Amino acid sequence: MVNNLYGKTGSNPDVTGKYPVMDEDGVVRLRFEDPERTDPEYIPTAIFTTSYARELIITASQDNYDRFIYCDTDSVHLVGTEIPDNLKEKIHPTKLGYFDLENTFNRARYLYQKTYIYETTNKNNEKVVSVKGAGMTEDVKKNLNFDNFYSGVTVPGLKKGKTVRGGTMIEDGMFTIKDRFRLI
Repeated sequence: MVNNLYGKTGSNPDVTGKYPVMDEDGVVRLRFEDPERTDPEYIPTAIFTTSYARELIITASQDNYDRFIYCDTDSVHLVGTEIPDNLKEKIHPTKLGYFDLENTFNRARYLYQKTYIYETTNKNNEKVVSVKGAGMTEDVKKNLNFDNFYSGVTVPGLKKGKTVRGGTMIEDGMFTIKDRFRLI
């Protein structure tokens, strides 16, 4: 909810830069500049910001346990379109410290943290499918739908950098939604 404040006050004081150089084999590598530090901001502000946001998210999730599906650092996802009474006074699109009702969905599938797909209806009454996934490019997301959105599925669309003589080459690759809950 307060990303800018958190980011500034929680910044790493080590601001040492990097620059590219070509090594003796013709491969581009990164080298560090001379170490550089800035004065740290007030770290307790960043700690308080994340703690307060965590308390808001966890409380909203627990207060709506019967409808709770998923939460992240800045959101709570609930079953149904009716706004719960305990959240009605906490939703506003621009007020600081309030939740924003970003959208309601017709259906959704959550695999694990930051990996889910959901369907909404736009103003023209058309169904729109959105895919969220850490590490997924837009090309990968275009190849995912409700029929194939499962752990272990592999789809095209990944762009991978490969270090070669003289620089980096971009290669087409496959993206696999990893099975994060394997039994040992």
